[in-house]
Amino acid sequence: MTEMNTAKAVESLTRTGFSEEQARAVVDVVSGVVDETAATKQDFAELKTTMHTEFAGLTRRFEALEGRFGALEGRFGTLERRFGSLEGQVGTLDVTIDAKVARLEASIANAKTQMVLYTGGIVAGVAAISKLFG
Repeated sequence: MTEMNTAKAVESLTRTGFSEEQARAVVDVVSGVVDETAATKQDFAELKTTMHTEFAGLTRRFEALEGRFGALEGRFGTLERRFGSLEGQVGTLDVTIDAKVARLEASIANAKTQMVLYTGGIVAGVAAISKLFG
């Protein structure tokens, strides 16, 4: 605790016009407040110890979080590689589908041509038969 020189304070107040009784009353009040609110070296030492303990705890927590973030970064890297691989597979599949669709369209066009030729042959045959019997 901070020690207040009460005798010196009373003397100073009486020199400025306070009665000795008033001076003692003021000094008692002020010294009580000082005793209750003043921080001592011990208070600061305890605060310092508490802060060191708290900071050490925070440091450990941040280190633990840093480890977790490192693990998450590793997982994200793995996911990025997997997605890259999947993108490649989708691209390959897309090319394969496009090729199959193109072949199917060509087959359909060929079938249409064959049907037109077949239908034309039937019409020509019917016309020839009609001329023979007609």
